[in-house]
Amino acid sequence: MCVTCGTALGYSRSEQQIVPLDLEGRYVDASGLIWHVCRNLNLSGCTWLAPLEGGQCFSCDLTRTRPNDEDAAGIENFPIAERAKRHLIAELDNLGFPVVGTAVVTGGDPVNGICFDLHSSTARRVVTGHDAGVITIDLAESNDANR
Repeated sequence: MCVTCGTALGYSRSEQQIVPLDLEGRYVDASGLIWHVCRNLNLSGCTWLAPLEGGQCFSCDLTRTRPNDEDAAGIENFPIAERAKRHLIAELDNLGFPVVGTAVVTGGDPVNGICFDLHSSTARRVVTGHDAGVITIDLAESNDANR
């Protein structure tokens, strides 16, 4: 939300800029495509735009696993990890590196794409790392004291 005028804002990945949304949470890009606020706005604070109304943005589509809703510590740290992931994707885009997910449904590559498993170590041990395109992150590491 714009702090000056109160207009709702969203991030257009294709344009690599923050854009104004209409009252219904939509944005029409220069080519006439209609974009919608990501369905995870209230869950993880995601402000990226999605191609379908009620759908997820590209960044949220990369998350394969997230903490259970009953995991208070995991859900508390989830937005921090998601924000860092969005920043990473935007930076890779800015540098010209292709970012491809693993989900075939969204045009991804199950062999060479990436996805994120965001686990909470409150219930079990989690090892942060990367294996064959799966990036696993322990959400407890979002907290400075746990890191």
